[in-house]
Amino acid sequence: MSTEGLVLDENFLETERILKEENNLRKYGNRRGEHQNATTPESTGFFDDCEKDLQFLIGNLATYDETTRKMIQLLGSLENRLTQLRAEINPIHADTTRLKNVHYNDIMDIFDTSLNVEQKIKEGFVPSSPADVDQYLGRMDKIIAAMNFLSIHKNFRSAEKATNQLKALRDVAIGFCDQGFVHLLIRDSIPLDLTKFNDPDVTVPESIPLIQLDGVVEMKKLIQRFKEFGTGNYVREYKERRGKLMVAALRKMGPERTVKDEGQTKYDHPYILFFRVAFMLLRTEGNMCSQLFGSEQREQIYFELIAPCIELIMETGEALIKAKKNMDKGFGVFSLTDVWFNLKNILREDSAPLGGGTREPNGVKYFEEFRDLAEKCGTAGRKCLEKFEGYVSEDIKTLPSDATIHELTSNCCVFFRRIVALKPKIESLLSDKSYVSNFLGKTVTELKNNLNGKARSKKESNINPTVFLLNNYFYILKTIQVPEISAHIPNARALSTEFDSLITEQHDNYRATWNRAMESILLESTNVNKSPTSAHIGKKDKRSIKKNFSVFNEEWEKNCEDGQAQKSCSVPDDELRKKLTNDLKQSVGKIYQTFYNTYANTAFTKNKAKYVRFSVEDVLKALDKFFEGDPTAQPYRTGSILGNDPFVDCN
Repeated sequence: MSTEGLVLDENFLETERILKEENNLRKYGNRRGEHQNATTPESTGFFDDCEKDLQFLIGNLATYDETTRKMIQLLGSLENRLTQLRAEINPIHADTTRLKNVHYNDIMDIFDTSLNVEQKIKEGFVPSSPADVDQYLGRMDKIIAAMNFLSIHKNFRSAEKATNQLKALRDVAIGFCDQGFVHLLIRDSIPLDLTKFNDPDVTVPESIPLIQLDGVVEMKKLIQRFKEFGTGNYVREYKERRGKLMVAALRKMGPERTVKDEGQTKYDHPYILFFRVAFMLLRTEGNMCSQLFGSEQREQIYFELIAPCIELIMETGEALIKAKKNMDKGFGVFSLTDVWFNLKNILREDSAPLGGGTREPNGVKYFEEFRDLAEKCGTAGRKCLEKFEGYVSEDIKTLPSDATIHELTSNCCVFFRRIVALKPKIESLLSDKSYVSNFLGKTVTELKNNLNGKARSKKESNINPTVFLLNNYFYILKTIQVPEISAHIPNARALSTEFDSLITEQHDNYRATWNRAMESILLESTNVNKSPTSAHIGKKDKRSIKKNFSVFNEEWEKNCEDGQAQKSCSVPDDELRKKLTNDLKQSVGKIYQTFYNTYANTAFTKNKAKYVRFSVEDVLKALDKFFEGDPTAQPYRTGSILGNDPFVDCN
């Protein structure tokens, strides 16, 4: 209890004491009256007593007066304190009254909101600008605020009914927000045209724009609200629509063509180009998912979204492996090795589209699938090399009827160029840095022996073996003299010298096939008069001239008409063809011209048409057409062998 309280209680006790004394005074006063009426001598003593009582009363009244004064002072102090208290309480009272009014107004606003916003909510919205999204979300905020208020004040009358109505209105709003999100996704998704990247000279960028910037801002607002509502429709819509859009863009590139395409040594295989473009698209989509959904949702959404793309990439890769490993003669090794090498490097250098260093389960799964795909390419590539090595040593079953370059020779020379172009990758695949050099030396020797043995076989007597070997030796020599190839052949110079000798030998052999024809009309070898006139040709000379013309006609017809006719042979290389043709003109053509000019116009016979069957012009014109073969059947009929080889342009 305070000090002031104690003083007040003492004053009250003092007052009570005074009142008791006053009652005693009244009592004594009655007794004094009785004494006054008495006539006894004791009256003097009575007055003395009364005087004492009076003095006592005066003293008490003085005390009472002092007590009253103190009470007045106390009450005055109390009044001051009450006034001060009133001054302090009044502002609090005012605030309480204001809050009561605000509270009342909020309640009224809640019910006004349900009436005024409901129509706008049910009308929905088509987001044509960021302001449209903000306005609609603002209306939803009022609904949510009303629901939150009623959840706290459940004792309000009809609170439950109002809450249910607000929830239904909120669900309607969420539905329209879903529609707005899909509208934005369709409207602002940038059309993807990846076909331009089919050109290997076009650089594949790090990323490409996927969604317009304004659309990203609006979608982020809606996604944030969806997270607050706990609805998942937006995730499903985004995954389905973006996934289909990406797959359609990749399919438009024509991934199936990469299965059939052999590629070029100048560029990576088309499948690798397709793979890089796909990875670029996945990387960009991953960044977009991070921007829209944040790190907490990005992994799940992204890896489910890209699943169809991963499936397409894997399907194309599996089809490529199947097609190339079954490719005739093992030529699939180049595609498979190129894909193996590049896939390994891409997975090592750029794993971001598959989750980078994270251990996200789907990312790890996709990474392992691609790594397995690369290993399958490597395994299939090794088997293709084994298949080609066996093919080179196989017995040649047939030779071309026009004695042109054999398919085995052509395939080997093409193989040489391509294996040299891919040398680092091939040797990395086989873990053998000397493989290509050893392969080239061994294969050239095996090819030479195989061709030589078959050309000399009696079973192939219907073709001209000399022209056949000339064609093939010359093609091999040209190939191994290409600097990029010769640099990797052991003893390349000695090997070139060997083939030069083989070509010279076959050229001499070919010239020998015309020996009988040339000897029959060579003036130095005939016994006929070298300067005859019609008057000086004897019967013996006439017989000799007839015989010489007949032998030449026979040899000419044999070479031009039967199965070994040089005229039907094909020499695809311009240099070799011109060399052979000029040699025939300088030998056969000139000798025939001399013999013809000497004897054709003499009277060695009455039936000249029987013996002089070919004019000089006919012979020379025919020689110009030698070795062209059938122009519709020969892929190398004109031009240089190397210049017309579709696989030569490696630089």
